[in-house]
This record gives sequence, C-alpha cells and structure tokens, in this order.
Amino acid sequence: MRYYLNASPPPLLLKRLQALEARWQGPSASLPHLTLLSPRERLPDRSEDELITQLLNATHNMSPFMIRLLGIGSFNELENIHICAERSAEIVACHQQLVDATRDLFASAAGTFTRLEHPHMTIADHLPIERRAAAWRALSEEPVREEFLCRQINLLCRTEHERTWFPVFSFPLR
Repeated sequence: MRYYLNASPPPLLLKRLQALEARWQGPSASLPHLTLLSPRERLPDRSEDELITQLLNATHNMSPFMIRLLGIGSFNELENIHICAERSAEIVACHQQLVDATRDLFASAAGTFTRLEHPHMTIADHLPIERRAAAWRALSEEPVREEFLCRQINLLCRTEHERTWFPVFSFPLR
C-alpha cells in the first residue's frame, strides 16, 4: 500500500480549487490539497495500525499552523500548474516530524518532492502540450493568494492498481 499525508483547504477554497482543477485537468485522484509527506510504500512487515499510532504520537502536540498560498507556479515546462504555498518554518517542522515518525514504517523515498522544497497545491497535472499555454494564461488571471489555518493532517492510501486515493485517518492538531 502507498500512503501520503496532506492538509486540506477549508470548504470554500476547496470548492474554488476543485472548479479550477475540473476545468483544466478533469477527474483527479484526490481532492486539492497541500502534500505534507509525499507518497511512500509501507514496509510489508509493518501494519496500518502501527502507522496510525506513530502518526497519532507525532501529531499529538502539534499546533495548528497557517498555510499561505502565494499564487500560480509550474513544473516541467507547464506540464504541472499549481498554487505555490509559502515554505514556512511551521510547514517544514510539520514535514520533518512526519518524516521522523514514519521513518521505520515506509520504504525509503527519494526524489524532488521528498524534502518539501516547493510546497504547492496542484491544479492541473500531465497537461498536453497544446493546452499548457491556455491553462497558464487563464490560471494566471485567477490568482489564489489566500491563507488558512491547517487544523488537521489527513492520511490517505491506495494500492498500486488503484488511481484514487482513499482517506484512512485524520489527525486533529491542538
């Protein structure tokens, strides 16, 4: 099983992001979110219950924190268009606590997104070349510059054969 951890925007912002996503990407594997721990494979000798327990322990003393959305950005020559989030000390600390809590439960992860260097909320991914410029222009005209308080962290999972991510557990922040 593959798992990841995210922060969801509040309902009104979520609706706005879903509308943008539906227009440019179509059906998505998950709701708009800010990834706090990128997808990882759970080790075969470790259980989901162990994962939830470790994350409960890690999030028990975490306080809610602000997520500030700064406007549009992209990766891979506009193949991925997203809303950039500020890489605040709180987001970095949260990410590191989640990494530390799950280190013995997940297979090693490598790659660009494992260090949370560019926190973001994807709006359109795997865009065909012919749609990239139009999507960039349109999304640039609808800047999303907002902030919201992250009050919980969500754990989602999927098997290698599924496209959609399913909620497993939500960890409230105090």
